[in-house]
Amino acid sequence: LYPLVVDLGAKVYIANLYTISDIPGADQVIPLFNQIVAGVANSYGVQVADFYSAFDGQSGLLLIDRHGASPLEIHPTNAGHRAMAEAFKAVIH
Repeated sequence: LYPLVVDLGAKVYIANLYTISDIPGADQVIPLFNQIVAGVANSYGVQVADFYSAFDGQSGLLLIDRHGASPLEIHPTNAGHRAMAEAFKAVIH
């Protein structure tokens, strides 16, 4: 994929992961995973949208934040999707 992207002159953007504190161990594992993502992205000159920072300390961005939500409802709300869009907007020039 990378040679194809370079040959076409396409810009690649990726995102790191937000953490879900309700999942045991996520607060320890996700930052480590994001460090790996950042290192690989940096080695290829790829920009990383920072979902982790966009979601960190915020409420209402995940379905799981709703009262009575299932612990499996880990997907973003509409507000969470807006936060993700803003994170990408910050790195796309």
